Amino acid sequence: MRGTPDEIIFVANTRGFFADQIVGQAGWRPVDFFVKTGITKAMLKRDDQSKTVYHPAVLFTVHYERTGSRYALLIFLPLLLIFYLALFSLSLDPARYTGSILSLGAGGVSAMLAYRFVIESLSPAVGYFMLSDYFYFLFLVLTMIVFFVDIFAQRMNGKEKELVVLLLHAVTLIVGVYLMGFWLQ
Repeated sequence: MRGTPDEIIFVANTRGFFADQIVGQAGWRPVDFFVKTGITKAMLKRDDQSKTVYHPAVLFTVHYERTGSRYALLIFLPLLLIFYLALFSLSLDPARYTGSILSLGAGGVSAMLAYRFVIESLSPAVGYFMLSDYFYFLFLVLTMIVFFVDIFAQRMNGKEKELVVLLLHAVTLIVGVYLMGFWLQ
């Protein structure tokens, strides 16, 4: 008679993890370890339940974090610089600097798109969005909004531009605080 998966007593825990034995990349350190146990089911033949095999399984997970703030500064400071240079275009007089206004806006969007390749080279290859990805998309969208406002800058007065700048700063602040609060939990 065959045994069932319920008859197996299978225990695994994090005591088997040793942080100094885990091989990782330089600049990263393991911060948390998880172990999950269970049973996997392999159906050898779909229509025949007698051809189903059960195996005990263990999933070991290690969470890593970057050490130091170097990479965070390399990612976030250029994003801020590009965004604020594009935002500076809203302070220029459209009657005098029409070409410069559009150049700053278009240059900001182009720089954001090009900077994505830099972020990719600094980030680990993972299948989910990281905090840097969320901030990148935030600043990309805001820089594109600045560019579209620059297109219509000649039709806007100073108060309307001030309102746009205040709204963009508010969105940056609110979304940034939300993302940092969500990430730090």
